[in-house]
Amino acid sequence: MARIQRADWATWKHIPTVDLWQAVALSLEIEPHPDRVLEVLRSEPMRGDVGAASIREFQRRLRIAQANVSMTGPLVPELLFQGVFDSPFAAVSFAKFATWARSIPFDPLPEWFPAGGEGAGG
Repeated sequence: MARIQRADWATWKHIPTVDLWQAVALSLEIEPHPDRVLEVLRSEPMRGDVGAASIREFQRRLRIAQANVSMTGPLVPELLFQGVFDSPFAAVSFAKFATWARSIPFDPLPEWFPAGGEGAGG
């Protein structure tokens, strides 16, 4: 099974647009590497598994985030494609996702998670 790595904030703080699943992974301080993270986080958590709580929380946060993607917000897709409003691949502003995540609130959020606003995190 793939290992989950901690988010590389030195890189992500300079990336203004992310896929919804990436933003959710980052909200859990997980590096959103597509070859590893999606396999692990989409799996069914096993009883007693050390990562089971993280998997359940990722799935919970992603479901909430997907339900909040629309043309009127709070999460507005940067690119339109068929099925975008129900897609974990909807591209959103990382800063706007951060503002929204703090309003839910998704708790806890990592220390380096963007403060929100209009620009990329800092």
